[in-house]
Amino acid sequence: MQPIRIAITVALVWTLACPVLASEWQTLKDGNHRIEPSMTSDKEAAKETSVALPEDHYDPGQGTIEGAFGVIFGEPVEKAYITQPLGWKTPANLPQGLTYKGLLQPLTIEQIQIDPPVQPALLTKQKTRYQAFLDFKGRPISISTDAFTDAEGVIEIISRKYGAPDEVDGRRSTYIRGDHRLHIYSKHKSSAQLVYVDVAHYENYLKERNRSLKRKFRSGELDYLSPAELEIVELASRLEAFREGPGHAFGLTFGSRVGFKAVPDEFIPFDAPKPLNFSRRGNYQIMVSPDLMPIAVRYELKGKASDLSRTKDKLELAMELAFAGFLKQTPRHTVLSFKQHAYSLLIRDGKFNFTVHDRAENTARNNRVKQARIAAAEAKKELERLAELERQRQAIAARQKQIAEEKAF
Repeated sequence: MQPIRIAITVALVWTLACPVLASEWQTLKDGNHRIEPSMTSDKEAAKETSVALPEDHYDPGQGTIEGAFGVIFGEPVEKAYITQPLGWKTPANLPQGLTYKGLLQPLTIEQIQIDPPVQPALLTKQKTRYQAFLDFKGRPISISTDAFTDAEGVIEIISRKYGAPDEVDGRRSTYIRGDHRLHIYSKHKSSAQLVYVDVAHYENYLKERNRSLKRKFRSGELDYLSPAELEIVELASRLEAFREGPGHAFGLTFGSRVGFKAVPDEFIPFDAPKPLNFSRRGNYQIMVSPDLMPIAVRYELKGKASDLSRTKDKLELAMELAFAGFLKQTPRHTVLSFKQHAYSLLIRDGKFNFTVHDRAENTARNNRVKQARIAAAEAKKELERLAELERQRQAIAARQKQIAEEKAF
């Protein structure tokens, strides 16, 4: 029996000493595994093992950046991954070497909150949220996380995959893979934030945003506009209508008598046929001449100084698209003249006024006002002269009475 035991012992030692290959594992119906003996050599086993590795296998420290958390750069974000739109937000930082020179400042980019398909377990435990900035076709130009704690474990995994950072700038570490970047922003108390960036895509996006809005407006290239830019373009389109024929303002035609009676040379309320498309509705006023010709039409808005300033800025930008330069431009007063009309934006006494004048009618009105002031001044002088004569007459009469009384003595 002893030779048999020795043979069994040698067989067991040989079996345990042999490397176990992935192909040698078999799954049983009960979920357990067993190892089947293999007759391949160590060299062939190594070859079989390398063939069985996943396609995205990489050597430690040589990981690539094609996107983040299962969301791929250059491809639209699937609707199933989008949890909610976050509106148009200003990014905290632009990639190094890129700038925004657009007409509307600051830069805003469409941002969404996502529930990506691949989420690290260390971040899932903390219920970390993920966001992405998108181009106009719904493709991500950057993907980021909220700040998270216990960052050491995450950074250790990243270091294992990508190696040492390519750049370190203060509290920011950067891994560079072609046009793609991974930034790790170290926060206080062992917290961090991850930001993945497609630099080339970001650059192309900013090239489109940096194109002249005035040129886009005049050529009708209006497909790639932010909501703020679109609002300015729509306002500019309305202002362009002011230039047609004899001139229009808020749906009213200059050079034609109005169909209602009004006190001349004074602003009175009226219902504008085509009011401006603002979220906050203001009041509209009109001034007519004695023969009921429109002199000026005004949009008036009351509110906080900051709100009035934003309204003025929007209309100023729209006027820049629809017309040419300004005669006067200050934070509180802007004036533009075009053909027979003048356009004025004015902030004063808690009110914002956008007024359109018919220059000829306004000149005539100013002359009437001037003549009225002259007449009023002359009438005042005449009244003062007559009052002085009356005072003198009364003084003479009083003295004559005194003289008559004195004669008795």
